[in-house]
Amino acid sequence: MLDLRYFPLTFIKKKGDPSEAYVHAYYKWRKAASAFAHENGMIHIVVKDIDEWGIPKPTIRKMIGDYASRDTEDVGFAWRYIVVTKPVMRGAVTAILWIKGDTQRVSFVASYADAIRTANQLFQDSGCQPPSIDPAGFVPSWELKS
Repeated sequence: MLDLRYFPLTFIKKKGDPSEAYVHAYYKWRKAASAFAHENGMIHIVVKDIDEWGIPKPTIRKMIGDYASRDTEDVGFAWRYIVVTKPVMRGAVTAILWIKGDTQRVSFVASYADAIRTANQLFQDSGCQPPSIDPAGFVPSWELKS
């Protein structure tokens, strides 16, 4: 699920079993979205909620790690915050980070509010106007009632 209401701050919720197709599609999308932000004088920040994502198999973890190790090469991409509360998922993501070292732009956060607060500071530090969003009142689009 994708929430683009506050672009260049984007929110993603991953559900189900991680697949190679998903990983390829995500990084292709992120590269294009980050380039678009850059072309418009902005930085791109992604907030990912992975609590309902399955545990990635070793091959998927390696693939994610390979893509993520090129984070610094993606023009416009500034940072990604991973919202994760399940210890087993935190362990899987920590393993990816440990394998690939310090080349990734990623932080763990406990909530969307924490991600928004730290993202807002990163926008300001980069000389970009942060999106107008109340961290305490944010509700992702997939949780809104129609």
